[in-house]
Amino acid sequence: DVTTKMMHVGKMAVLRVTERKIPKKIIYDFTHSNGDASMILPILIGHDHSGPVVIDLATVYNILIGGYIGGGKSNSIHLITNNLLHLAKPPRIAIMDFKVVEYNYLSNHVLLVTEQAAARQVMARLVVELRNRLQALSQAKCVSIEKYNEKIGGMDYIVLVIDELAELRDKQAQDDLETILRLGRAPGFRVILTTQRPDCEVLGKKSFGACKANLVGRLCFQVSDSINSKIILDSTEAASLPKIPGRAIWKHGQAIEIQ
Repeated sequence: DVTTKMMHVGKMAVLRVTERKIPKKIIYDFTHSNGDASMILPILIGHDHSGPVVIDLATVYNILIGGYIGGGKSNSIHLITNNLLHLAKPPRIAIMDFKVVEYNYLSNHVLLVTEQAAARQVMARLVVELRNRLQALSQAKCVSIEKYNEKIGGMDYIVLVIDELAELRDKQAQDDLETILRLGRAPGFRVILTTQRPDCEVLGKKSFGACKANLVGRLCFQVSDSINSKIILDSTEAASLPKIPGRAIWKHGQAIEIQ
């Protein structure tokens, strides 16, 4: 495998060529000391040709994860959640898992939701918290959680994970999710959504489609065709991924292939 990456350094353009192949399986040995100390919510997304790809969820904001069943979506949630829980100051995490059994081992560490009625209640509580935080930011004359914590402190990040967006069927909960995606950035809400069916029924709804732009990070595992790749990535790269479990395209600005 040969990959190229164009970088601008001052007035120069540098073309980086890498010949190393991406491994099919990687031993997980990431610690936060490997990451950038300036990151607030560092998470390991995967490995590319050059090594670990670590991002800051605090600055990426929200992530959409898509692809076939068995491709790696839930494993990526396990990875991200455990990354966050091992931080010196972890965020508050809520996971909605309508498959019921996937994240039971985290029930003492996160708010775990497995039923539609509970999802509606939790989403309503999150929106109340969001509006209270917006009011607190306004009163403190701060434009973001980062500025608020510099000035006053005490406002934790909140990470909402919904593993399989298509299963969130309650209309009020869907409306609350859209509110969080629209308004949650400044008061410290971060959202991670997964879908194995990236079609018009799930992501093409008029109301949610407008919010999709707020899902800045995109992680796409194998999909059936270029149309599904475009729905998730706004490009076709995922349609030509090799059939390797865990192989994906990560896109936050430039798209890169990772394991």
